[in-house]
Amino acid sequence: MKQRDRGPSRRERIVAAVASVAGREGVAALSAARVAAEAGCAKATVLYHFGELHVLWQAGTEAALAPWWAAQAEALAAPGDPRAALDAWLAASFGGRSSALRLRAQLAGAPPDLPAAATLIAAERELEVALERLLERGHREHCWRSARPSVDATILRGLVDGLLVAALQAGDDAALPACHAVCRSAALDLLLRGG
Repeated sequence: MKQRDRGPSRRERIVAAVASVAGREGVAALSAARVAAEAGCAKATVLYHFGELHVLWQAGTEAALAPWWAAQAEALAAPGDPRAALDAWLAASFGGRSSALRLRAQLAGAPPDLPAAATLIAAERELEVALERLLERGHREHCWRSARPSVDATILRGLVDGLLVAALQAGDDAALPACHAVCRSAALDLLLRGG
């Protein structure tokens, strides 16, 4: 007997609606009613599945940002030349879907005790640890001037995150390629010239 493709579950549609509304209209637009309208269901359905707005927001944040985080993690863990992996990480950092990147920028000002912000902090810490491992490998294989990979990883991730958030909070998606170039240049200065 052939199984039917049932498509996304109601819960998955609601989570996608959160990501869509927040990415398009901002987190201030999130409400159970607005998400329900976007998901094509009743407000009671949203409340049944998630109960509180902060739980809904966290689920939407994770769904929207997970592919972006995964692309960065994959780039950092790539075998082969660490220089290529560093370039791939920078490209992945500035190359996410614009709605996910806007959501990331909106979370920059969120209180750290908010579950969505806590999820963001944990994910970015994991990326920083992966970047530290890459810097250690580059130091061994290419004599990068990264004798302190944990410090250098914090500096590089902070620079990338700061420029990304600043450009997106200013509403200037067109500035992302220039920010990417600045971060690449800064990484080269730090790792190759000891700047």
